[in-house]
Amino acid sequence: MSLQLRKLARRSTCMLYTKLHECFIDSGLGVLELQVDRCLTGFSQIGWMCNQIGLYHEGLQSLNTGIDTAQAFYGASSKMSESNALALIGLLRAKAKLLTYRGMSYSKASNHQAFEEDFDNAYRLSWQAKELLEENDLSKTSSHYAEVLGDLSIWHGKKGDVGAAIDMGLLSKKAFEDSHYTETAMYGNILKSIGISYHRRAQVATQAHTLSDQASVASASTGCEEDYRLAGDMYAESEALFIRIAQDRNPWYLDLLTQRGKLLGEEGKQEEAREKFLLAKRQFEALGLQKSPQYEEVRELLAEEDEDCFST
Repeated sequence: MSLQLRKLARRSTCMLYTKLHECFIDSGLGVLELQVDRCLTGFSQIGWMCNQIGLYHEGLQSLNTGIDTAQAFYGASSKMSESNALALIGLLRAKAKLLTYRGMSYSKASNHQAFEEDFDNAYRLSWQAKELLEENDLSKTSSHYAEVLGDLSIWHGKKGDVGAAIDMGLLSKKAFEDSHYTETAMYGNILKSIGISYHRRAQVATQAHTLSDQASVASASTGCEEDYRLAGDMYAESEALFIRIAQDRNPWYLDLLTQRGKLLGEEGKQEEAREKFLLAKRQFEALGLQKSPQYEEVRELLAEEDEDCFST
């Protein structure tokens, strides 16, 4: 994102944040419950937006204000109305996601302590959201439960625990299906996430094929092939869904293109892989998301390809 666009985004965020204070915080605690929930949702939306464009400080300011305000209105009890619970859960999920992204930026900068702190706090917030849904009897009827399980699956994947990521991802997938919430971008994203976990497990097993025991190698090879197949199936199902529901400009879909491109490259289909990378990169740029970790990944993949071509 250009400096001019970042300044505009920051100014717009500050205006939204100030407006929420004017109509909500500064009006005292006498506002209607419906207004409370709507304003808290506003704080969540600012947090999500800031996360996408890399304005982590501004996003946390909005989310922390929302969470503090929710606690002031709703009190210490975890039992609350459905609308109250979902408003607070939205804030917790948005903050967890932002901390995950900020943690990834710390990791790239080799600030491992800050990375671990942000990731651990993200997990705690996601688990708190899960418990709120369960305590308020929303785990069976609400699609939000499926989404929170998906958040936890993604967290395990980013921490490198692909087994736990797959297990939690499959629980999320079933919860989406049980709630009949499958024609959505959220469902498409969890399909992609499960695919990524299968893909990573296959990559790890492939690298371990230096074992001297031929029987073990053969067994591991069979497992790798199955995981690669499952990854490809999940990616294909996710891509078809995003296209079917007209979400092919969604950042989750663009990240999916990157992941499919990586799998195609490993299958020796370099031209097809490059097409996926280039399409994802152009669309990220069109959306102004050059500060996102997903854009950084696809840009680095294209740079590696160019370097390989130059060296040969």
